Amino acid sequence: MITIDLTDSGNRLKDGCISELKNKRLTKFGSVNASGKLAASFEVKHNKNGYQILAADYVEEIIYGRPPNSQRPIKFEDIVAWCKIRGIKISPKTIIKSLIKKGNTIWQTYHGAESGIFNDSIGNELPILTKEIENFTEVQITSEIFKNFYD
Repeated sequence: MITIDLTDSGNRLKDGCISELKNKRLTKFGSVNASGKLAASFEVKHNKNGYQILAADYVEEIIYGRPPNSQRPIKFEDIVAWCKIRGIKISPKTIIKSLIKKGNTIWQTYHGAESGIFNDSIGNELPILTKEIENFTEVQITSEIFKNFYD
């Protein structure tokens, strides 16, 4: 069995996703990293099959948007903090009512389709990872050939 260390790949992908979260303009209001909580929640979890990039569960609301009448709870204190960070003077209760009625801006912009927030990171990492796997496999095959030839 061949084992490839994917630590670097996982870290590159995580860092790329965080960068896109902080910098990519998804809506007319800009990026979606007001508090930094979501970006701070990203982590790489390695397992026997490779790795997973984990983040707070509300990352789905950044990827697909929050639809109207979503059953996901809205935390009043989070909306208050978001308003303060963004310098928004509208009442948090008004914003919550709008979220319930219309969904979030990502939903309104992409209508439930994937927003593409992490597409660049994934697109950049795949060719690098593919090349690393090719190089590793080539070295492993060459090593096996030499081992079998000289044994």
